[in-house]
Amino acid sequence: MHSVDSVRYRVGDVVKSIAGKDKGTFYVVVDRCGRFVYLAGPKNGMKRLKRKNIIHIQKTNMRLKKLIFKEVDGVLKTINERGRVA
Repeated sequence: MHSVDSVRYRVGDVVKSIAGKDKGTFYVVVDRCGRFVYLAGPKNGMKRLKRKNIIHIQKTNMRLKKLIFKEVDGVLKTINERGRVA
């Protein structure tokens, strides 16, 4: 497992929740503030961002280069239905 400091989260990164009631759910990083990230998720998309501690998420090998608000919801729905990123 990586040290929290060695993992850099950037806007557009697809991450997976590894703790909490949403464990296993994929999100897109929208912003970062200190040790927290703000995530767009499949439940509310960009309408209501989820704040999550960076120790409770895991980076995936997927990144959205352009955050197009209309498309984020559809991408997240597809990823979460498949249960994996590929």
